Amino acid sequence: MTQLELFQKMYAVICGGVDDALKQLPKISETLYARCILEKSLMTAEDLFIRYEETQDTCMRRS
Repeated sequence: MTQLELFQKMYAVICGGVDDALKQLPKISETLYARCILEKSLMTAEDLFIRYEETQDTCMRRS
């Protein structure tokens, strides 16, 4: 398994877990902070994955 495949798998697991958690949390004010944390973690995972892909593309072009 390549690093990219590993990151893709980890990203999919994070997305699935966060999505499931968000679906289970009721949309009430008491869960607002938890929802914000989950949504932020999803955005952070996406940013890291995109940066990794960009880094890989740059390295491949230099080779």
